[in-house]
Amino acid sequence: MRNTAAIYRRELRAYFVSPIAYFVLIPFLFVCGFFFWSAFSYYARARYPNAPTELMAGMLQTMSMILVLVTPVLTMRTFAEEKRSGTMELLITSPVREVEVVLGKFLASWTLLIIMLAATLPYPIYVHRYGNPDNGPIVTGYLGLVLLGACLIALGLMASSATRNQIVAAVTTFGLGLLLWVITFLPQSVGSFEAYKTLRSGIVYLSLQQHLEDFTRGVIVLKDVFFYISFAAVCLFLTVTSVVSGRWR
Repeated sequence: MRNTAAIYRRELRAYFVSPIAYFVLIPFLFVCGFFFWSAFSYYARARYPNAPTELMAGMLQTMSMILVLVTPVLTMRTFAEEKRSGTMELLITSPVREVEVVLGKFLASWTLLIIMLAATLPYPIYVHRYGNPDNGPIVTGYLGLVLLGACLIALGLMASSATRNQIVAAVTTFGLGLLLWVITFLPQSVGSFEAYKTLRSGIVYLSLQQHLEDFTRGVIVLKDVFFYISFAAVCLFLTVTSVVSGRWR
């Protein structure tokens, strides 16, 4: 744990001494703020009792989509830059286990993502000034975003560990994240192909969006929590495997 903590502090410091943290945090808050202002203006004119709760549920879904866009920027340098600069060889030959390296980098990126989400907490506070939204879906919704962020970060680390090019890592992470997001929109049926429904249910289960919906409704379903934790764990395992294989190249 000491090595993991040292790498965690190193990586988190690297985010804030470079423009990366600000390059991601500022546009994230700007885009989220724009959507919040637009949604707030619409629901303020709607004037029906459930408007504040629907406003926050919609914002949480919107922020989840924005995370798919910005997470690749957070993770693209984690391993790709180390490989390009030659410091990866020094890191993996030092008395530090590969799993400690991966966990340290993962926790640093995840911490920055949680900071980004925490910076949006004024939104529900502001809504409470003018309405009475249900706090349950807000709390569980933010929990869902934190778990979703863990999956996206782990996916980005996996992509970054497989290449030396940061742009390739970012594009790969974005492509995979977007694919895992849109597969929930697969058509319900294709003609009379009965087996398609079974195949679709298995594919749609991998959708990151589907497992977030219950969180935004104020419900914590264990299978959704298990999915997010398992997804992140598998991606981190593959990342460790990739880093270990690099030791023998």
